[in-house]
Amino acid sequence: MGQPVVTFEDNLRFEKEKQGFFDNLYVKLGLETKRESRKGWDVLAKKGDFNFKIEEKAVRNTLDSIWIEKWQDTNTNDPGWIQYSQSDFLIYGMFGEPVVVYRLNMKNLKQWYEQNEIFYEDIPSDKGWGHTICKLVPINHLSQNIIKTIYPL
Repeated sequence: MGQPVVTFEDNLRFEKEKQGFFDNLYVKLGLETKRESRKGWDVLAKKGDFNFKIEEKAVRNTLDSIWIEKWQDTNTNDPGWIQYSQSDFLIYGMFGEPVVVYRLNMKNLKQWYEQNEIFYEDIPSDKGWGHTICKLVPINHLSQNIIKTIYPL
């Protein structure tokens, strides 16, 4: 028997379920947070005098790569989060075995992506918002000024 089909609604529900995990992690990291759930960022955060925006992504499997969304929907020319995000950090949670969460500096990630996206295959999917195009980027291709493990602590 094949794997059950995961729908767009299933993915939304999964990401919403993981918000509690992220919220608890933010407390452990000493952050004050407020959920906004806007296109461009999900959470406003503060640590000391530093205010910043967080985009959250939650995936079901723990991989040695991250998915970077180039196009949310090619049918409507709706850009992916790598283009539209206004966040300072991307919190990328992998909820397989083991659970791993990364913090990515969005400014540095976007600069890296602009220079390197041509080296990674476009991977189409119709499981998301529309006809989505992503890149699968190995974590070890990203330097420490871009990505850092924040869970497990």
